[in-house]
Amino acid sequence: MKTIRIAGFVAVLAVAASAWVWAAQQHAVEPRGLAAELPPGALLTIESPDFSKLLADWNSSQEQAAWMHSASYNVFTNSRLWGRLTDAEQEFAGAAGSDFGSPFLKSIAGTQSIFAWYDIGNLEMLYITRLKPGQSDSITLLASRSRFTARKVGDTTFYVRAGSAAGADSGSTGQQRTVAFAQRGEWFLFATREDLLANALLLMQGVAKAPSLAEEGWYDAAAKAAPAQHGDLRMLLNLDRITHTPQFESYWIQNNITDTRRYRAAEVDLYREAGQLREERVLLPAAGAVAPAESEDTSALSELVPQDAGVYRATANPSAGQAIAELRDKVLERAATPQLRDEYAPDADLSVPEAGDGTDLETRIDAQQPVVPRPDAWLAPLENALKDVPLTAMLSVSRASAQSKSLFLPVDSAVVLRRTGAWDEAAFSRAVLEGVRSRLTVSGVGVEWPKREAAGVSLRVATGANPIVLAIVGDTVVIGTDESMVRGIVARLPKTPVRHAAAATIAEFRQPQVRPAFMQLSATLDRAASESSRFAAGAAANESAERDATASQPAFFHDTMGSLSHSFESLGAERFLERHDGDKIHQTVLYLWATPTSSASPH
Repeated sequence: MKTIRIAGFVAVLAVAASAWVWAAQQHAVEPRGLAAELPPGALLTIESPDFSKLLADWNSSQEQAAWMHSASYNVFTNSRLWGRLTDAEQEFAGAAGSDFGSPFLKSIAGTQSIFAWYDIGNLEMLYITRLKPGQSDSITLLASRSRFTARKVGDTTFYVRAGSAAGADSGSTGQQRTVAFAQRGEWFLFATREDLLANALLLMQGVAKAPSLAEEGWYDAAAKAAPAQHGDLRMLLNLDRITHTPQFESYWIQNNITDTRRYRAAEVDLYREAGQLREERVLLPAAGAVAPAESEDTSALSELVPQDAGVYRATANPSAGQAIAELRDKVLERAATPQLRDEYAPDADLSVPEAGDGTDLETRIDAQQPVVPRPDAWLAPLENALKDVPLTAMLSVSRASAQSKSLFLPVDSAVVLRRTGAWDEAAFSRAVLEGVRSRLTVSGVGVEWPKREAAGVSLRVATGANPIVLAIVGDTVVIGTDESMVRGIVARLPKTPVRHAAAATIAEFRQPQVRPAFMQLSATLDRAASESSRFAAGAAANESAERDATASQPAFFHDTMGSLSHSFESLGAERFLERHDGDKIHQTVLYLWATPTSSASPH
């Protein structure tokens, strides 16, 4: 009896061991993470625990429906970028012998998935996903595998086919494209390069010791810096390589390539939560990068922002130059900045300069020429007032409200400066007034700086064409273009210091406050630009034809950008927060929905 029990126990162990081995073969990629099955060399990866649900939620969202019926989407479908992407899609479809549109993407969207991009210009990528039971029956590539060339790696067969888009008149470049795919158990693999797929299958089988993406230094460091809880989407970027690609150098519209190159890698997690989307980022410094200085608290400044403000930004430890630039742009000058077209190189001047001109009989060569002052010399008094004691924090706030009965749209702004120790009110007030007088008047005529007391708030208001309001309370300076805004900020100053979690930067964009004013202003500007363009274009005989042509094209700001804003009108605010952790940068971005029932929020 005892022997039977032992034999039965051994049999159970054998069955359990067999089941464990089978399960390990079927789910071999899960314990190590999908990045361990990717060949090295990727520029970025995007990973999701349930890609099919994300895709389904997006396809059924009101945001997607609104965007695809918008002027913004219409312009995009007529752009050069859209044309090039369409050409590439046709080329891949020609290689695969089937359509590569949305139905195909839906058919191969599994649960746990990873996408790796290896070359941007040549569209080289690898995609691995876990299929649901029975999902493989709906994948057209698997059904048409007989038209592909079969190859074998270890114990797995994969299929590959190369070709270009069919039809010489399709508008495609005729570039040779490759489509490769395989199914290994419940895993489906798709690639646009044969060697990527073959190496991934080798890594999944574990038959040979081969390097993987997970072992690369940048990826390992970024993965270790990632939060313990995996987001609905996780993206890791090799910034050291991405920022040196020609596509990034040519088309990165933020124009902050130098700043981006300070980091070698980045990790981003996106979480879909009730009423919001939360994005957690970690930026890893490049070799030799200087660690950011210890940050002062800026969250206390964010509490000073009025409720009707549309956008604000609070930064820690600003330099005097940064403060001067913010004061100049938001309050003191408020003039249109000249835009230089820098996408073309300047013309080369090959002429030989000559000393003097024989026809110039008016200039005395023995007299000292007058010194031409610097264009920004009027800011010198303010620079002197700010250079003595470093600033600890700075806040800039702007607001605008749509005016139904006025052509002009006032945009009010204010800047808050904070330092260690109290400000010298008389000295700072004098520095601001000296600069303003030199810009707005001759010999200071018409600009005064009276002091007002009301409701316990002491203000100085400079009269003139551009009013400037100044308030100084202890270690805080508030200077703005609207008295009610400045009073509101001062009224929010805490009577006692409040401690908050340290944040180097806090910023927020509030779409409900900004959108009406933006639509009014953009309509005025686009209409003025359209009228000016028609006037410069030609004769009165072509006026009606030009008007019809202009009417058929959506205006960029009001129609194109406005329709994009309308598509995401359920977005209430976007909030940004940055913290420093040694040499790492941690960023949190919150997308707050104005309506909790938005279909972009988790179901």
